[in-house]
Amino acid sequence: MQSRTRERESSLVIFAKAFPPHVIGIMVVQIALINGALMIGGVFLGMMLDRQFGTSPLLTLALPILGAVLSVVVAYRLGLRAVKKSRQAYLQWQGKPEAEAEAEAAVNKRVVSVPEVH
Repeated sequence: MQSRTRERESSLVIFAKAFPPHVIGIMVVQIALINGALMIGGVFLGMMLDRQFGTSPLLTLALPILGAVLSVVVAYRLGLRAVKKSRQAYLQWQGKPEAEAEAEAAVNKRVVSVPEVH
């Protein structure tokens, strides 16, 4: 009886259950703060090191570029973590037992898939 109720739910409700807003919101805030810290930190650290070593624009330009590359890597890893949490929330919403949900998540750890909607 419970599965029939889920079939009638709108796509927006299913999307909200699969990707809880608090998980996505936390991920977005983390990415924004880390990107800002890496870029601004790279500029200030580059300016300080340029003054100390006399390599005027070199490190001021190189460190923010390095920070941008690192921020892409960090954003990717945070995104994977958010997908894992979203998948667990979706499996719990489907009513799967905790152990079964964890086992399924462990099997699909390296595979990112979109949940089926019936």
